[in-house]
Amino acid sequence: PPQVTFNKQGLLFNTLTDRARSEISLHDAQRTMVDEFITQAISSSYDDQELSKTLFELLLPYRLKEQAPDIRDLVLVLDETAAYYPWELIQDRWGDNSKPMVVTHGVLRQLHASIPRETPKSTQQNTALVIGNPKSDFVDLPGAQKEAEHVWEFLSQKGFDSVKVLGENADLDAQRVISKLHANSYRVLHLAGHGVYRYTLNNSAEPCESCDQEVVTSQNQVTGMVIGKDAFLTPGDIKNMRFVPELVFINCCHLGHIDAKGRKSDKSLKYKLAANLATEFIRMGVKVVVAAGWAVNDLAATTFASRFYQEMLAGVAFGKAVLKARQETYDNHKGCNTWGAYQCYGDPDYRLMRKKEQNSTVSDINEMVSPAEVISVLDDIAIEAEHASQVDLQALQAKTKQLVNKLPEEWKKISEIASALGKTHSELGNFNQAIDCYRNAINTEKGNFCASTIEQLANLKGRTAITFWREKNQNEAIVQLDEAEKLLKKLLNISATGERLSMMASICKRRAWVDSSNRKKMLEKMSEFYHQAYSKNKSNYPRINWLTAEMILSWYNLGKTLTENNKKQLKQLQKQIDEAAKDLVNSPKVITDFWTATRQVGFKLLKYLFEGKIEEYIDDIVMEYQQAKQKGATVREFDSVLAHIEFLIAMTAIIKPTKQREPLLQGLQTIFDRLNVQKV
Repeated sequence: PPQVTFNKQGLLFNTLTDRARSEISLHDAQRTMVDEFITQAISSSYDDQELSKTLFELLLPYRLKEQAPDIRDLVLVLDETAAYYPWELIQDRWGDNSKPMVVTHGVLRQLHASIPRETPKSTQQNTALVIGNPKSDFVDLPGAQKEAEHVWEFLSQKGFDSVKVLGENADLDAQRVISKLHANSYRVLHLAGHGVYRYTLNNSAEPCESCDQEVVTSQNQVTGMVIGKDAFLTPGDIKNMRFVPELVFINCCHLGHIDAKGRKSDKSLKYKLAANLATEFIRMGVKVVVAAGWAVNDLAATTFASRFYQEMLAGVAFGKAVLKARQETYDNHKGCNTWGAYQCYGDPDYRLMRKKEQNSTVSDINEMVSPAEVISVLDDIAIEAEHASQVDLQALQAKTKQLVNKLPEEWKKISEIASALGKTHSELGNFNQAIDCYRNAINTEKGNFCASTIEQLANLKGRTAITFWREKNQNEAIVQLDEAEKLLKKLLNISATGERLSMMASICKRRAWVDSSNRKKMLEKMSEFYHQAYSKNKSNYPRINWLTAEMILSWYNLGKTLTENNKKQLKQLQKQIDEAAKDLVNSPKVITDFWTATRQVGFKLLKYLFEGKIEEYIDDIVMEYQQAKQKGATVREFDSVLAHIEFLIAMTAIIKPTKQREPLLQGLQTIFDRLNVQKV
């Protein structure tokens, strides 16, 4: 998918290709001119095709314009600035089809959002909250109320426990909306009414020109949905919701209207409201978001919402439901651009009424007609388990058990099912069951399993080895590591990839941890394998572990008189650590993912540990690890960070010379304890 970001030079397009590379194009778009054309295009619901074709030329680099006729279904990965732009409107003037792309092909968005909510909690029940046309000083919106009533009826007919809040009283509606919003957990949230962007709360306030996207741009301005008299549902309110909906539909786009007191919102930037509200929901962990980017035609909006919910409630995938809704809106409402107003974020394959919901019944599972369907269910459970709360994990555990009990015996012997079940048990934290399943996948008569099955089995055995060691069962820990090593040696004989070399190095790392008889030898092998992995792919993961092994090995000589060769080696190691830390810290790349952020603070920790200054930087290290965790880390992923620090504590206690040991041990233990408290 094309990834679109905005920087000082313009729009940056990073496009994946069918080759072993991605292609980057910098498009020097004149942002002021683009904003003017966008404002003109969305100032009314009129379908100005000439403007849509002009936007196509302004927003896309030449190479993508040439490729446009060959593009099929598309997912655009946008940063928070690029998300403002109405990509759905663009139309190729010289294309083979006279219709806009979003009417002939599936076009969805995904947001490259920063600081997502950790472990979002969602409900397993079919519940919905529908808010339509709350009364206020703004003009009445009977179309929004009609849309909300239709949606409520659709959901109720399909068995959803649906709550509706329709406009009744300007003084009471805001209280009703907020009360209902927090009274229950909802799978579906539908908002239809007025929206404001940089709305001036009194006549003395001036618009804030410097702020681009915040919830409140000044003490006298607000962005959000109008829910009552002088009351608004803002992104800040959304952030405080305890439970995260799965599907959110936002039709809050009548931004240019002036209220009864003559106050208005910033009309020139009104297309940014949808991005503001959608961004906050996406950060929360909502699976799919549909947000209208500007004022839509009431009849066309009802057509879009009705067809969209009809498709979703029939079990159709999100991408196809959006396409069907756009097509029907385009065909039935000629001359208006509502077909392109809806910005749709999420996984194309998401289903609202899927058979694989957490509350699936036994009859649902009995209806599965193929192994492929079972694998799809297991994959969904594994994905949901990554960020599931403890309550949701229990529901997923129960569903997995129910599914396994109902599987035909001959299906359990299919290697693909056994492998998928192993992955699911692994994400659920059932490591022993996962190991058994992966082993079954490998040992089936017709072993149609991937090499990744062996890799995962080896990885789990390495993880469980540490569990046995913590339980004072060193013999079993070594047995698990022996078995993991045998599996990895077979894979390395086939192909010594960087990933497999790193996995073998991690086995050596764990051996150094649990086996005192071979500790120095294992550290040397750890260093050797991680160095080979780093030479293969120049990744920071093997680099930090390679240098960590070298640092620990250097401690063996620190209690003795250092030779000139020892001093030279230490100096070279210091230089390598400094260069590694500098390379990552000074990288111009915006760090938006957990692993990159973790490597950055990991190199700092290594540098401070090597220099013996860790106690001076405890607060900084803890804060940076916590910030890294907020970039979407699963509990299992963050456990790997804690395990690495635990390894450093063990090696420091065992190998570091006594004189320098205590301050480093205390510092590492403090970091570990403070981060361990943060575990979810």
